[in-house]
Amino acid sequence: LGIMLCLLLMLTACGGETASEDTIKVGWIGPMTDDAAYLGLPPLKGIQLAIEEINANGGVDGKQLELFSEDGKCTGSEATKAFTKLVNVNKIDAVIVSCSPELLAVAPLAEQHGVLVLSHFATAPTISDAGDHVFRVVPSDALQGKVGADILKERGYSKVGIIYINHDYGVG
Repeated sequence: LGIMLCLLLMLTACGGETASEDTIKVGWIGPMTDDAAYLGLPPLKGIQLAIEEINANGGVDGKQLELFSEDGKCTGSEATKAFTKLVNVNKIDAVIVSCSPELLAVAPLAEQHGVLVLSHFATAPTISDAGDHVFRVVPSDALQGKVGADILKERGYSKVGIIYINHDYGVG
């Protein structure tokens, strides 16, 4: 997560001035409550730790990082509310978004506001076409399935059984 945060900050720095002269405001949207909290809380803690370490070592170009976190609950509707607050109230420079439904919901808003968005585990294939301000650091579900099938084939398996969750991630 530290590497992903650094990538986000480099991309933000390339974009010009930040909203504040002395801080870089980073938003985070991910599941913090409900059934998907187990997906969001560990990455959030990792990002918090990375920011503490970066700030303790002088920040980024002398600017301190400030994190604003919002509970997207792994849903598009909650992520949209969270993104709107982060942009309008907190005046973030960039945002890290967790789940595919969250990322796909905020992508049009990111394009509209010119806010850089990066995800550490959103894998929906349609993210590849979500906009010029939207990035992820993991392959799409379409590629993951193909690679998994190729590995099984290389190991001599010709028949497999698959158990999956019947939603976008599981089907992908």
